[in-house]
Amino acid sequence: MSGIQDPPRYVLIASDAVRGPASSTLSHPAIIHYQYADDPPVNVIPPPAGQHTVLVMEFDESDPMGYPTVRSLSEDVVVSGIKVSEAPGATAARSPGTAGPNTNSSMYVIETSTKVPNSL
Repeated sequence: MSGIQDPPRYVLIASDAVRGPASSTLSHPAIIHYQYADDPPVNVIPPPAGQHTVLVMEFDESDPMGYPTVRSLSEDVVVSGIKVSEAPGATAARSPGTAGPNTNSSMYVIETSTKVPNSL
């Protein structure tokens, strides 16, 4: 890994579907795959509609304190934002001696919405 900070450990997806942001539900991603700038390229193919959602979170190494950008590779889901905050209890949950200077104890909540199909 060539980055300044460890990858995110705490990632949640906030999906607000058709009901609106007041009724958001939080879920954990099914799979998290880490890909770094110095890794060989890997093709991420968007899944067919109705299957797993693929979101890509990119960090700018030149701005280690900046927020990542997030985009959706799935046709039926859009990313509307990202919230980054200190993960509650993350410091207390670490085993003694495991917290290094690069430990990422932030919680990333990726806000998504389901695309409404265009009606003609």
